[in-house]
Amino acid sequence: MIIESPTWRKVTARLLLSFHFCASMRISGANSILVNDIVEEDTYWKITISKTDQFREGAAEFLTKTIVLDEDVRTRLIAEPQSSILDNGKGAK
Repeated sequence: MIIESPTWRKVTARLLLSFHFCASMRISGANSILVNDIVEEDTYWKITISKTDQFREGAAEFLTKTIVLDEDVRTRLIAEPQSSILDNGKGAK
């Protein structure tokens, strides 16, 4: 018997793996990404991270667009701007 996971869990897992593997982020760093930290450009996604540097400018990670990543990120970008990108829409991660 195969137990099917809810769609939001699959999306969260794929995003977490993408951030961890492609952007070399720790899980805590991926958990702290907010919806308004992600900007879509023509060929990549820009993810603004930590603004704790000396000039409060922060840094950015860039991920090349792929069909699955684009689809997953876009489903999460409709959430509240201050919510985590890994939320399920109800506040759970």
